[in-house]
Formats: sequence, structure tokens, C-alpha cells
Amino acid sequence: MEYVELRERIKEQIRKKTQKEHGSAHSKSQEKKKKLPSDNYGSFFGPSQPVIAQRVIQESKSLLENQHLALRVSNSQHA
Repeated sequence: MEYVELRERIKEQIRKKTQKEHGSAHSKSQEKKKKLPSDNYGSFFGPSQPVIAQRVIQESKSLLENQHLALRVSNSQHA
């Protein structure tokens, strides 16, 4: 347990030392890192608007055509 506490104290000392060395320029860069770009939401997760793949559109069109043709065939057989 002492190791973890010592490690945390050393890390904090290093943080304070680097802040003093870099001054306000370092804190400004930290602010930039923390700010998330809201307009670029889809960069990691994909597009922010849902997109339907072209193959899915083609498949659904062919399914609709098949249903339409099946109705025609069944109607012509009944007539």
C-alpha cells in the first residue's frame, strides 16, 4: 500500500513541476485537449446520421419487385 501512496505523491510532484516549467501554455493545451468537437461527432462512431448501404436498398427493391410479380402471377392464374 505504501508503494501506491509514494507513487501518487511522486506523480503529483512531477505534475506540479511541469506546470511551473510550462506555465499557462501548458494549461491552455490541457483545455484544448478536454474540449470535445461537437460538430465532428461521427468521426469515431461513424456518421451521425443513419446511412443505408446501397446493397440493402437494392435487396429491398428486388424483394418488392418479387412480391409485385408474385401478385401478378397469382392474379393472372385466378382470372
